[in-house]
Amino acid sequence: SAAIFLPDSAERAAPHGHQVCTSHAGQGCVLGTRVFVPQERKAEVLEMMAAGLANVKIGVPSDPETQLGPVISAGQRARCEHFTAAAVAAGGRVVTGGKRPEHLDKGFFFEPTVLDLPDNSNPAAQEEIFGPVVGVIGYKDLDHAVQMANDSKFGLSAWVTGQDKVAAFQTGLKIRSGAVNVNGAVMSSYASGGGIKMSGLGRERGVEGLREFQMVTTFNLGG
Repeated sequence: SAAIFLPDSAERAAPHGHQVCTSHAGQGCVLGTRVFVPQERKAEVLEMMAAGLANVKIGVPSDPETQLGPVISAGQRARCEHFTAAAVAAGGRVVTGGKRPEHLDKGFFFEPTVLDLPDNSNPAAQEEIFGPVVGVIGYKDLDHAVQMANDSKFGLSAWVTGQDKVAAFQTGLKIRSGAVNVNGAVMSSYASGGGIKMSGLGRERGVEGLREFQMVTTFNLGG
C-alpha cells in the first residue's frame, strides 16, 4: 500500500512509519509500507523515522512492555531479509534495522526497518514484504507521487496526509486503490472494503459485501 505525505505534512511520515512497523509486526494488508515524501525533505523524514523506531521494545507478545512481536513464521522472516538485501542490491540503503535482533535467540523476530529507496522500481517497493519494513521514496511533485503510487500490481489501500484538506482529497481522487484514506481511516460495517488489480477478491461489508452472497438471475424476454 502507498502513503503520500503532502509537503505541508511530511513530518507526519515518522509516526506513520512507527505505526506500520509495530502494527501486527507490519503484517497488515492495508498498512502504507511505501511512504512517499517530498524529495527535499526525505533526509529529514528518514532521520526522524529512524529516531522514532530506535527504542522500540521488541519481545514476546506476553510481555506488556512489548511494542513489536515476531512475524508469523521463519519463512516470513526470511522474506523480510530477502527484500532488505534486494533493496540494497538495487541501490537502496538500510537506515535502521534490517536484521534479526541479537538479544532474542528464539522466535521469528525482525527489527523495525526503514529503507531509503531511490525510486519506485526498487524490489522493496514493487512487492508486498508483509513485515516491519518501510520504504521511503522521494517525489518531485504530487503528480509524480501519484504516478509512483499507482505504479504497482497491488491496489488494496492508500493513504494521503496533508494539512491542506482540499489538496489531500484531490490527490486521493487520482489514486487507483480499493480504498483511499485521507487524513485518517474509519472501519465501518456500512462501508465496503476490498481491492483492485491483484489485491483481494470482491468486496466485504456494506451493500457491496452483501451482494457477494446474492445470486442474480438475468431474464431476457423476446418480443
